[in-house]
Amino acid sequence: MGRIRHIKPEFFLDEVLANHNAIVRLLFVGLWTLADCEGRMEERPARIKAQLFPYESLDMELSLGALVSTRHILRYEAEGKGYLQVTNFLKHQRLSGKEAAAMSLFPGPADSVKRLGSIGEEPGSGGEAADVQGREGKGRKGRGRNVNRNRFLPSRP
Repeated sequence: MGRIRHIKPEFFLDEVLANHNAIVRLLFVGLWTLADCEGRMEERPARIKAQLFPYESLDMELSLGALVSTRHILRYEAEGKGYLQVTNFLKHQRLSGKEAAAMSLFPGPADSVKRLGSIGEEPGSGGEAADVQGREGKGRKGRGRNVNRNRFLPSRP
């Protein structure tokens, strides 16, 4: 199920992400729409390709591997299944409604049996888990969000 996600202008200036081709960069944004409320999803390359690029001919394993190699996503295994985690997902996405109150449907990387890195990388090396979670804060503690200021005005006949 696709979800509403936000793209900050700084996304386009990410020099590490810019080293990937346009399809991989678009894949990264597409993964945000597939990810649950904590940035997690099952690692199912064929399904991801069908959902995000139904009309393209591309190697989804290779494209996902490119994002793993630059630590934009984390590949891990838990309960005998493969999962993906968009790193820093909660730092960059503002969830609302039911999704903001929801819990992840999938086990997290901290619960995983092992982390799977890119080719030639030791699983779990590089401290991927440290960057997985985190919220961006502006010190406002929710003030000014979702406030209907018109509700305080008297209605007009």
